[in-house]
Amino acid sequence: VRLEVLAADGPAAVRPILQRLTARLRDPRHASLRRALTVWFARVLLRRLMPGENLPELHDLTEVETMLAERVDEWTQKWKREGLLEGKREGKREGKTEALQSVLTARFGPLPSWVGARLAGATVDQLDAWLNGFLQTETLEGLLGDPPVEPGTPAR
Repeated sequence: VRLEVLAADGPAAVRPILQRLTARLRDPRHASLRRALTVWFARVLLRRLMPGENLPELHDLTEVETMLAERVDEWTQKWKREGLLEGKREGKREGKTEALQSVLTARFGPLPSWVGARLAGATVDQLDAWLNGFLQTETLEGLLGDPPVEPGTPAR
């Protein structure tokens, strides 16, 4: 249970318990329990901790422990890089959304609520297209498309 809870904190948090388990289960009479735990680590916990990672075949808890010791820093750095890239992409998207809201408000006045929803669901490419086209359009609808139809409203 502690392993499941600590797994939420990443592979480094699991290592101390794994080390204690390995030490306590060294006796040959615990071979089947060590093997069962190794299979559980490899097939369940490590796959959940590191989705998409190519994990080696593991035969014993000491191999799991060694693999974590060797790779945990590498994985942490990889995840940090991925997180930074995702943060940059999201920041870029938010910046373009704010810029578009600002120029649309300056051009058309207060924006209806559907505009905010439309912008929030747009891709970066769509935001770019709208930013590039906002001066050529006469209406919000001409740029962003028709607003969603409210329930109970007759269609045009």
